[in-house]
Amino acid sequence: MKLKQKLIAFAIICTLSFLLSCSFPGEEQVKNDFRLENPAFKPISAIVGEGDGDAGNYHIRYKKPDDEKTYEQTWLYLRQDDGKFKVTSKGREKVID
Repeated sequence: MKLKQKLIAFAIICTLSFLLSCSFPGEEQVKNDFRLENPAFKPISAIVGEGDGDAGNYHIRYKKPDDEKTYEQTWLYLRQDDGKFKVTSKGREKVID
């Protein structure tokens, strides 16, 4: 491999590593966090809305047992000193439909 190709490959790896380390928790991680606190509820989606590199509001939609309605709650994830994200506040439950 030529030097130029090695430098390009190195730059791509560094960029991807940086992006992955700065990214918010994924949808499955947020759903798992939600399930831990609400084992009877079934999360449908967890989508990050407003936020920046250190904070993100996740809109979590879910169903309750024996209930046809869809509910939503917003959880705020903040980056901690160790670089990991943690839920720091939770919004009130809303009925979506």
